[in-house]
Amino acid sequence: MTKYNKTIVISDKQFINRIHELEGITGNETYDKYGLKRDECITQTVKFDNGYETDIKLVIADGDSYNWTEGILFSPNGQQVALTEPSEYFFGEWYFEDYEGNEYFVAINES
Repeated sequence: MTKYNKTIVISDKQFINRIHELEGITGNETYDKYGLKRDECITQTVKFDNGYETDIKLVIADGDSYNWTEGILFSPNGQQVALTEPSEYFFGEWYFEDYEGNEYFVAINES
């Protein structure tokens, strides 16, 4: 079993503020304010040395549902290997495990 760790530090204050705002509003509010529609995403991709990669996504919800975040782990050939439970927060730590028991940790931090 191998452990892989990646940390992304985001310093763009406008991006950070937008993410925090989108985390706390509904799909309808997001559309009214930004024109973003259901299932559109803001994604941060992280690539690991073994060819695996993760997408950490803030997903725009439908109607009066609140936007949510999720993480997906992909194999080098693009196959989805793992998916997190929906969350409320984009920034923070994300954990994945592949079929062989390798662990992947991603931290997305604000500077």
